[in-house]
Amino acid sequence: MGIEWKEASDSIYSQVYTNTSQFQVLFYTQPISCVLTNLSEATEYIYRAFITFNDTTIYGSEVEFTTYSCDAPTGLHAAAVGLDYFILEWDNDPNVETWHVKYYGNSGIPDGGELFTETNSATVHYEFITMDVNHHGITIHTPLYYQFEVQADCGDSTWGPWSDTITVATPYVGIEERLEKSVSLYPNPANGHVNIRVDGEVNVTDMAVYDVYGKIITVVETSTPSLQSQIDVSNLPAGMYFIRINTDHGTITKPLVKH
Repeated sequence: MGIEWKEASDSIYSQVYTNTSQFQVLFYTQPISCVLTNLSEATEYIYRAFITFNDTTIYGSEVEFTTYSCDAPTGLHAAAVGLDYFILEWDNDPNVETWHVKYYGNSGIPDGGELFTETNSATVHYEFITMDVNHHGITIHTPLYYQFEVQADCGDSTWGPWSDTITVATPYVGIEERLEKSVSLYPNPANGHVNIRVDGEVNVTDMAVYDVYGKIITVVETSTPSLQSQIDVSNLPAGMYFIRINTDHGTITKPLVKH
C-alpha cells in the first residue's frame, strides 16, 4: 500500500510505498502516515491512497492540497526610533513560525536573533536595543546607522529569501540638548552648597552665579577641568538665581533656588 501523488496539472501519478504489512492494514486501527518530499512551493497537488491485495489495487478518493510559499516579508519599516532603540514593523504571515532578524551595526559584522510570532496578529513588532553605551552620554555627535534584514522561517527547513535592506539612524543630538542632559545641579533648592555634576565626556572649566536681573554675583574658576564642582551659596539671600556653567563642550545655564 502507499500514496500516489501528482501536480494538479499533470496526468501521471508518482507513487510512495509504505512499510505497512497487510496484517497491519487489516487488524491495526492507528493511522498510517506517508511523507511526500521535494514538493514545490505554492503549488496545487492531488493525492490518493491505494492498497494492493491479491493482485488487485484499490484506490481511495482523490484529495487536493496546495503547498504554501515562504516569502520575504512585506511592509518592513521603522515604526519608532529613539536614541538607543528601534521598533521595526512588517506584515505578518500565518505560514511563518519564526522570523529571523539580521542587522549590521557600526562594526559591520552581521548579528541578529529570532522572533517567534503569533499568527493572528496583522503586523510583527521587533524592538531592537542598540549596544552603544555612548547613546546615553555626550559622545553622540552624529547619527548612528544600522541596517536590517528580515527572513521568514515557515518550518520544516523552509526559509524564505531575505528582505530588502532598510537603514535606520539614531536621531542627531545637538550640543545644547547634549549639555542639557549631561549637566545637573543638586541639591536644588539649596541652602549651603550646590554641586554641579556632569555625565559623559564633559569637564567644567568655570561657573558664574547670576541674579534674575542678569547681574554677576560670583565667579568660580576651577584649577583643572573636572567632572564635579561645588559652589558656596550660603551667603546669598533667598530667591531665584541662574548658574552659567562653562565646559569644554560649550556653555549651559541652569536655574537655582536658594532657600
